[in-house]
Amino acid sequence: MGHRHIPLLPWQILFACAVCGILALRVPLAAVAALSAMALLAWAAGGRTRILVLAPLAFGLGLGLAALALPGQPDTTPRAALSGTRTVIVGTTDSVTPLPGNRLSVVLADVRLTHPTAKADPKDAQAARRPADLPGRMLLTWDQPAWRPAPGDMLALTATVRPVTGFSNPGGFDTAFARRLEGVFFRTYARGGQPVLLQASGSPWRDLRERLRQGILAAVTPPQADRPGQAAAPGHGDTPERKPGQANADRQPPGAAPGKDDPPHRGTARLQADRPPPGAAPWQGNAQERETAQPLAKITPPEAAPQGAAAAAGLSARPGQDQDILAPHPTPGGAMLLALLTGDRSELTTLDMDLVRRASLAHALALSGMHVGYVAALGWLLAWLAGRVRPTIFLRLPRHKLAVLLAAPLVCGYVWLGGATPSLVRAAMMFGCFGLLILLERPRILLDGLFLALALIVAAAPLSVFDIRLQLSALAVAGIAVFWPPGMAVFARLPLPERARPAALWLFGVLWTSLTAEAALLPVLALEFGEISPHFYLNALWLPVLGLVVMPLGLAGLFTSLASPAAAAFFYVPAAFAGDLLMGLLSWQDGLGLLQTITVLRPLWPEIVGFYLLVAALAVWWRKRPAGRLPGMVLVAGLFLLAAPAARQAWLDLSGQVRLTMLDVGQGQALVAEVPGGRRILVDGGGTGFGDFDMGRAVTGPALAYGRSPDLEGVILTHGHTDHAQGLIWPLSRFDVGFFGTSASPDAATPDAAFDRAVAASGLTPRPLAAGDRLDFGDGVALEVLHPPPGFTGKANDASVVLRLVKDGRGLALLCGDIEKMAIRTLLASGQDITAEVLVAPHHGSATSANRAFYKAVNPRAVFISCGPGNRFRYPADRVLAELARLGCLVYVSAALGAVTATWDGDEPAEITSVVAAGQPPRQLATSLSAR
Repeated sequence: MGHRHIPLLPWQILFACAVCGILALRVPLAAVAALSAMALLAWAAGGRTRILVLAPLAFGLGLGLAALALPGQPDTTPRAALSGTRTVIVGTTDSVTPLPGNRLSVVLADVRLTHPTAKADPKDAQAARRPADLPGRMLLTWDQPAWRPAPGDMLALTATVRPVTGFSNPGGFDTAFARRLEGVFFRTYARGGQPVLLQASGSPWRDLRERLRQGILAAVTPPQADRPGQAAAPGHGDTPERKPGQANADRQPPGAAPGKDDPPHRGTARLQADRPPPGAAPWQGNAQERETAQPLAKITPPEAAPQGAAAAAGLSARPGQDQDILAPHPTPGGAMLLALLTGDRSELTTLDMDLVRRASLAHALALSGMHVGYVAALGWLLAWLAGRVRPTIFLRLPRHKLAVLLAAPLVCGYVWLGGATPSLVRAAMMFGCFGLLILLERPRILLDGLFLALALIVAAAPLSVFDIRLQLSALAVAGIAVFWPPGMAVFARLPLPERARPAALWLFGVLWTSLTAEAALLPVLALEFGEISPHFYLNALWLPVLGLVVMPLGLAGLFTSLASPAAAAFFYVPAAFAGDLLMGLLSWQDGLGLLQTITVLRPLWPEIVGFYLLVAALAVWWRKRPAGRLPGMVLVAGLFLLAAPAARQAWLDLSGQVRLTMLDVGQGQALVAEVPGGRRILVDGGGTGFGDFDMGRAVTGPALAYGRSPDLEGVILTHGHTDHAQGLIWPLSRFDVGFFGTSASPDAATPDAAFDRAVAASGLTPRPLAAGDRLDFGDGVALEVLHPPPGFTGKANDASVVLRLVKDGRGLALLCGDIEKMAIRTLLASGQDITAEVLVAPHHGSATSANRAFYKAVNPRAVFISCGPGNRFRYPADRVLAELARLGCLVYVSAALGAVTATWDGDEPAEITSVVAAGQPPRQLATSLSAR
């Protein structure tokens, strides 16, 4: 308590400045603000101020290292990757990541593309014609894999190759940049037995690892697929009706349960290309890959495959994919045990992961420093046993040092078994740094060990700073290190009997550790995932059971299986049973509606910097008390940063501006109309019918909550097709919504049961909208309903609601849903005023909506078209672009420009901005999209 300066060593301060420089590669303003806040805190705290002279140099060094390490964009792209046609893909497996829902994320290196011909055998890369090297790496998302590749394996498949893209919305997860960090620029999709093995890696360890994995599965899988209390995963059986407390669980994106060491979904964001987020979310264009990927052959498991491409042509057939899907699967506890021991989460269903995520326990299943700590604890146990057998051993080597030495080989083995994922390797490096400081008898082991490990990690891979898993791990450990002393001071003052203090200290330690870690992660969790779980108290039950029962029994089973695989089941079965009890408890709690999360505002960078500035100031004040006090300048700066975004938004809300934003939701449509007072109306939400990717949770919801509170004046569904409706499920069930409107036509299509449950959960009564209705928002701003007329019947697209955004009679925008020829003729014949400065093109710019008379009647200055990049429908149609070119209006396509916003301020024409670039004339746009 007597320290009078910021509790960091000089080199640690400079390292933090270098990290800010690395972050400046992506978020320059936030990085400079963080650097300035750090300098302000050091100056106000006293001491260490001379080192700040070198801070700009460290910042520049970090920025330079990041720029040098960032993989460059490909100079050329093979035509096969732009044409949207199937091609033969041959590549070498670089990494394999199992994901929930029986999915693999495989990164391929040294990829070659060839056009399939009648004579080309896809099993023999040398026989294919016109090979072309693909620059960078490729991401293969593999659903329901019939076999599992290992790093070094050479694979081949026939599928469609596409560039890596994402959803370009303000504050959205940048999938393209995230994959660029890995050198991945292209993606493809496969299912079942489509990829074939050309040549196995020949690693002597792959068979052992697979045998260990199969041994775990054999022990924890019941004779029949019996998942007590759980719904089957996609592909594992029919999904039953969810309980009231599980309204959105069946819409959970794959792998969207990111914890402290789990990448984001955008999910959830955070969403990545192979998950949500979370993200993370499946990449755009998923539909076409599913339709065009073709199987090459069915093969035996890799261990039975002959070596070489020539021998691969003689591979025998493996049981079909249908048999694989119908095979028994482990219980939730068994799937949990497999994930904890090997890092393989593919047997966990998305429903399992949703329960764990909402319980604030996702970090428990993402292999990280916590799990390495469990393994290291076995070293302490072995040291204790050694002392019991031979007490004199501690005379030569103290127990804590012996524990480190005994734990080291165990940690190395666990990293290998877990697939040596980046998070596990980093956790092992942290263990090594902590262990080194213990061996050297250094103080401040936790904080100094963290900085030493981070310095080594960043020196080896500067771009790892952008990895959300590393960010969450570092922040959690830092939060524990900084706030553990205050916690112990609080505990020391509790009036507890001496006999009860050891047990109370253990319980308090678990809860205080969880609380401080969650507090340190709060802004990042809110930004990345848009929701906060208040159920951190469950850590007090889960972590002890995992650390004292599940992990020790599982590790004992692994050691036993090396001698007797059958005997290992005596350890695996009770470990899986304990996991089943934990998962059953979550299911019971969820069934009572007691496992809900809180949807929150996703903070902007000033709020994040301000939060951490105030937290750091509190930590410095604690170390300087009782003589010290919280520096006034730091307090003012932190509060200003926290309040500035909200103040700016309040000023914009009072400015009287009207906005229309076309969100980037891929091959779908979502529009946000913002009227004076900051009130927002969401018209459609986008969506996809493939897999269990939730557009609302991963894209639409996060975009709406970025810097704004999660509330909407209203939600309007133009018609019930999935590409417009699915993305509304999350906002309807999680946001504060004023009204819900839908088409008055009975032919406007009916959304699925999940949508109906979301509407019921919102408590809203759907309001039918027909021509002649008007939604007034004050200040002369209204949404006029132009279509469908009362009693209209026709196709679902033609039954879409058509809205005209007006202010004081001035037509600002025309929102057309998916109307086609019949509805357009009806609208023109109605004689209504349909003029508007901005036209949202009907039906994503399809040829069936092209109508010269309609365009002339609207007379738009700009046209918004919402569609996905490389979509199989080839939207926008050339005919539409040609007609718009005759009018001379600008065309803004979400596939090329991301989210687009039109802003009206007074009587001035609309100011149009986009996330990616400015609008382009139709002819130029048609040229730029010629490779669709």
